[in-house]
Amino acid sequence: WMGSVDSGVYRIKPDGTVKHLLKADGLPHSGGIRFVHADAHGGIWIGGGVGGFTRLRPARFRFVGEMEGLGDREVPSLTPLGDGRILIASYGKGLLTFDGVAATVTASPVPDSSAYFRAVLRTRDNTIWVGSNNAGLLRLEGGTLVPAAHDLLAPGESVTTLFEDSRGRLWVGSERNILIGERGVFRRAVAPRARRDLRPTFFAERRDGTVVIARHHEVHL
Repeated sequence: WMGSVDSGVYRIKPDGTVKHLLKADGLPHSGGIRFVHADAHGGIWIGGGVGGFTRLRPARFRFVGEMEGLGDREVPSLTPLGDGRILIASYGKGLLTFDGVAATVTASPVPDSSAYFRAVLRTRDNTIWVGSNNAGLLRLEGGTLVPAAHDLLAPGESVTTLFEDSRGRLWVGSERNILIGERGVFRRAVAPRARRDLRPTFFAERRDGTVVIARHHEVHL
């Protein structure tokens, strides 16, 4: 599954067959997509750039938006929680927990900051990590957002991409840096950029354990 920044979602089967899904296929719109997440139960979660998100089950799509408490907000990321709920990074409304019926606020944007959340990830040790605009990397502890890796990120740097590999390492993509975190200790994977032009769009892992980094129209190994 691959989201398009311009139009809809692409499904690429193992045999190479490609299908382009748009509004006519059950999506709420044919505009840009911000993320696609496949859960452990075969469901596909799709976040759009114009508000709300869609869950695709083997039988049907379901749109979740303003009626469930999400509001007309961009949804750039979500992560499953251990109890069947999901945690949503809502751009402008904070972290929302969705239980299948309604979305409730778990954490608001950082006080005294223009921070908006761009990424959220629950790692296998049950830690919740949050990537924000202008406030770097954050860790959620009992409803409080705590800064992390602030010695490696520049003041006001945005974190837009989070990924956990098969070794349990946390990969963090920001404007100027790619960080790797192990047991709460972070290091730079590559030298920091002087300009704000790094910003990886996503990470993925190959079967041999190699982490693939995508940036705009480039893929790096």
